[in-house]
Amino acid sequence: MIFVSVSSNGADFARFPVVSITPAAVSAFGTINPANVSGFAGVHPVLANIDANTIDPFDPAVSGGDSFDLSALSNDPLVLSGKVSLLDINYIRLDDVLGNGSLLDSNSHTIFDPTGAGNNGGDVDAVVALHGGASVLPEPATGLMSLVALFATNSRRNRR
Repeated sequence: MIFVSVSSNGADFARFPVVSITPAAVSAFGTINPANVSGFAGVHPVLANIDANTIDPFDPAVSGGDSFDLSALSNDPLVLSGKVSLLDINYIRLDDVLGNGSLLDSNSHTIFDPTGAGNNGGDVDAVVALHGGASVLPEPATGLMSLVALFATNSRRNRR
């Protein structure tokens, strides 16, 4: 799994909140139940493959991967202070989750992800920004500011 953070200035990054209720450590080649985690990238497989199918990679409803709505950060201290402007996101940071139980999620639950020999991190296929640009304003009815879709998969793991 991967933590996802965004920034306006490249120095201050607001991290998307994460939840993990995986109950115990996961072996090196084990799997997690996607229903037990949210807010991470690398949980759901990417289904779009331009070489193998006609699934639109710009349609998160069918392309797979993990999507992130910037409005989830509206109460982040860096957003509230103005250091991160959700209308001017210029950077995305991806941090591999150390899933050995040493990290906590947004609710102080222990985070477990496969760890050990042969399992060395997330594999990112692509990052796509939808509805991007400073000229895009929130929809008043929904509070949707922008959607950042990150397509990653945890089926293969390599740390470089």
